[in-house]
Amino acid sequence: MNYTYRIDPDATQQVELLEWMEACRGVYNYALRELKDWMASRQCPADRCSLEKEYIISANEPFPSSPRQQNNLPKAEKQFPHLGKVHSQVLQTTIRRLHDTWEAFQKRGHEFPRFKKFGQFKSFVFDPGLEQFLTASDGSFEESPQCFKSMQSKLKLLQRRAARKRKGSKNWEKAQLAVARAYHWIANRRQDFHLKRAHKLCDRAQTFFAEDLNTKGSTRGMLGKDGVDAAFGQCLSLAEWACWKGGIYFAKVDPNSPSQTCPNYFAVVSKGLEVREHHCPECGYRTDRDPPPASLRERAVAEMVLHRGLEQVSSQGLWRNESARQVGLSGVDDLDKWRTAQIPNREIGKPALYL
Repeated sequence: MNYTYRIDPDATQQVELLEWMEACRGVYNYALRELKDWMASRQCPADRCSLEKEYIISANEPFPSSPRQQNNLPKAEKQFPHLGKVHSQVLQTTIRRLHDTWEAFQKRGHEFPRFKKFGQFKSFVFDPGLEQFLTASDGSFEESPQCFKSMQSKLKLLQRRAARKRKGSKNWEKAQLAVARAYHWIANRRQDFHLKRAHKLCDRAQTFFAEDLNTKGSTRGMLGKDGVDAAFGQCLSLAEWACWKGGIYFAKVDPNSPSQTCPNYFAVVSKGLEVREHHCPECGYRTDRDPPPASLRERAVAEMVLHRGLEQVSSQGLWRNESARQVGLSGVDDLDKWRTAQIPNREIGKPALYL
């Protein structure tokens, strides 16, 4: 059985939580440094010395496995007293996460584990839209590229030229080829934008949530052209693939009734369309139902998606009781899709996707 609790830490508690996160980040980076040093010591030549200064590890030194590094944590706590403030199981889980990434690199061809910078170890969510292509839970925005709209006038001219040619003639074939190239350029530009944004977002977090939108429904109606131009379905598919490749947990959450939930306390406050002001009876928070600044409204929706995603992950049992942080979310063993991905063929140097 899993329980989810919402906390509202004061300034002192926030400082303490940040210290815990920094301690976990230091343990992760130190364990990764030990792992890389052991690998480098096994790659140096045995019949000559390096011209540069090199850290030498004994040949009898065993591989720094996860149990071995976890057993060294009590010694590290004596040497660094600030590690004793963090629960021991939290530090053990941090090391297990490192070795999960290491096993994914060896068996599935994922990228090599990287050192963690300040501000990582966090969840991330984005909310797609037409005014802003996406709104992240950290307040950042991405403008829509409008690939089709930027080429609409040129495409209209090319199609008009093709319509004036005699069907089946050489000039007609050339005109049709020009139209096809314009559509191909639009599709390539849109896919390039989605790929770059997906990798950029995946580099900023270790858990990724998105609304489970009806992407086909957004292509109909008055704003159908804008919905097709944005291609939210393709963006979500590429984001899910980028998360799988980087070993990041990806999940879609329920998008229904975001305006019925308090963005401050996350309590459900039912109201009809005639009620244009939000008032939460639980926390007393008051605001317009649709605040004039689009940034505030979209930021609140993005935070709502993040809250629902964390609740969904907790209900699925992906969080364990021994840690107060995102246990098991970033490991490849917790992914819902591509869990049975093929082992890459290292003899010919091809990753698993191209087998």
